[in-house]
Parts: sequence; structure tokens; C-alpha cells
Amino acid sequence: MEINQDTPVEKIVEAYPKSIEIFRKYGINVIICGEVVWDSIGEVCRKNGVEPELVIREITDLKKT
Repeated sequence: MEINQDTPVEKIVEAYPKSIEIFRKYGINVIICGEVVWDSIGEVCRKNGVEPELVIREITDLKKT
């Protein structure tokens, strides 16, 4: 799966559960009331004042392992 700013967080977490740790590292909570947020990675990053490319790069690196 290609990950870009429009990729839904739900799809990322479903495919790469360890990505939750990356989001947490940047102070982004992607699990609310037991459900994954429905926003795109770009939206959650902007809402939390984080550069989306930083998070995308780390998740892309995670995919390689």
C-alpha cells in the first residue's frame, strides 16, 4: 500500500498495527473510544501540528521491516 497524506488512518493502522506507536510518538491519538479515527493521515497531522511527511516517512520505514 502506498501511503500519502490522503491515506485513511484506519487503513494504515489495519495494515500496520505498530504504526499506532509512531502516531503516539508525535502526540497523535488515533484510537478514540476503541475506534480508529476516520481522518486521513494528513488531516490528523495538521490537527496536531505535526508535519505529515515526518509520520509518513516513519510508517514507510516500518513497512520495510
